Amino acid sequence: MRGRNAVALVVLLCAISSENLRAAPVLYTVTDLAALPADTDTYYYDINNSGQVVGTAAAGGYPHAFLYSNGVTQDLGTFGGTASCAYAVNDSGQVVGFALLSTGAEHPFLYTGGGQLVYPQ
Repeated sequence: MRGRNAVALVVLLCAISSENLRAAPVLYTVTDLAALPADTDTYYYDINNSGQVVGTAAAGGYPHAFLYSNGVTQDLGTFGGTASCAYAVNDSGQVVGFALLSTGAEHPFLYTGGGQLVYPQ
């Protein structure tokens, strides 16, 4: 009798588990970020709860940090150097990363949505 109870318990647990899987709501959507040129080398590093995406992209040149938000990809620029990279975006839309100075030195940045990178002192 013990074996039958174990089998019945396993069948019951499987039925409960499969019912829970079917009832699970979809918690995400898939978005094609095709706003970048097809020949772009692109790396995506972070996404926030609003769907904003950050990373770096280079189309035949030096990589630049970008922010994808509401269907628009924005090049975040540099500090006068040739390259930049965005690594993280928080739920307030603030972006952090690094950018090259005109001297070639690497420096961190904070982008707060005001149109230009902030050079933290």
